[in-house]
Amino acid sequence: MSNTIFGKKFAKRYYSWNDLRDDSFIPGIIALVILIIQLFTKEDICSELLNVINIGLNIIPAMLSILLAAYAILMSMYWSPLSNIMKKTKSGNRLLNELNTSFLIAILIICSGVLFLLIEKIIGIVEVDWDIELIEIINSILYAISLYLILFSIFILKDIAFNIYNFASFTINTEIKDEVKKKENEISQNNKKIE
Repeated sequence: MSNTIFGKKFAKRYYSWNDLRDDSFIPGIIALVILIIQLFTKEDICSELLNVINIGLNIIPAMLSILLAAYAILMSMYWSPLSNIMKKTKSGNRLLNELNTSFLIAILIICSGVLFLLIEKIIGIVEVDWDIELIEIINSILYAISLYLILFSIFILKDIAFNIYNFASFTINTEIKDEVKKKENEISQNNKKIE
């Protein structure tokens, strides 16, 4: 399966570890800043963690459903005549692959975030009698990770928005180019008739 056009190896061509690092920078920084502020407020990190988990479980599934609906619409557009034109050009083919990959990555990350938050929620319900300092450290780490996943899920949508914009721009430019070619052909045919 190493030569497949589907799966991880194909997606890595259009979304590398460097892309993940770049996309993670701002959500990671914001999550750390919020964690530091939280630690200075002396609020109970456990209750704040549960608040973040609840916020994430309320927001992220809604984002996932919107993303899946948009992806379904996009998949229907892949079979359109314009998409067939795009597939024939190198830039159009690359654009379609990048758009498809950005949806894949966003869906995987959002699903991972929901799974992580659900597991945290379940663990939060179970009362474990551990050392208070250890629990504070673990909750702080989970707090930062939860914030990161929520913020990353939001920030990755910007890439999808840019790719959809690029798709629309390509289609608009293709239609304009087709109109220009038609007019040029009409002018050249009219010139031939005159001669």
